[in-house]
Amino acid sequence: MVVDSMTYEEIVAEFKYDWRNYFPSVLQRIMEDNKYRRYMLKEAKDNIPVYFKPIELTSKRGNKYILQINSKGRTDYKKSGLLYILYMYYRRSEGIYVVMLGSNGSWTTRDDFYNLYTPHFFDRYRERELKDVHKPKLQTIIDFFQHNATGQYITVDNKKYPDSIFYTVPTGVMLGRIYNDYIYELRTYISFEMLKGKQIENGEILAARVKDYMDNRQ
Repeated sequence: MVVDSMTYEEIVAEFKYDWRNYFPSVLQRIMEDNKYRRYMLKEAKDNIPVYFKPIELTSKRGNKYILQINSKGRTDYKKSGLLYILYMYYRRSEGIYVVMLGSNGSWTTRDDFYNLYTPHFFDRYRERELKDVHKPKLQTIIDFFQHNATGQYITVDNKKYPDSIFYTVPTGVMLGRIYNDYIYELRTYISFEMLKGKQIENGEILAARVKDYMDNRQ
């Protein structure tokens, strides 16, 4: 269980443990629930995304997760099955943090990296993208990942903020830093309209890469 005294490394270690020991059987059972298959074959339309109701899970170690099952549409479902987004969240006095696996999701966790989102990040997403500062924080987080589970990043040479990263997702840009060799801390969110100078070029290049990945490889 995540407690206030834990470091980022210790929190990620909790995620790693659950990923290897809790989720292999749990995810398989949930994803194979016949209700999803029935809906996708009878109700879903071709090329129209489907987002099922998020599922809140608690691992045997007491860690909290949200599972968001989705599909690109009936044709893609018949070809590749369902997609899913999974992340751990925990609360501290300043708000809700989120940890998400950033690799291809192999059960071995080799060469994985983890995105760690701060409460401030979701405050800025709510303000700058949703333009609804009263939206509940957990619903804000669910909305963010429904539209932005995939991204591309580059490192940025910034003397004021060393080890910075510029991380483009479908709706905008995440700014943060490389915390260590496997943890990226995402601190704030800016919309595409807020980009300036070189940021615009970087955003356009990375946005094209994100679209290509979502269209052809996801």
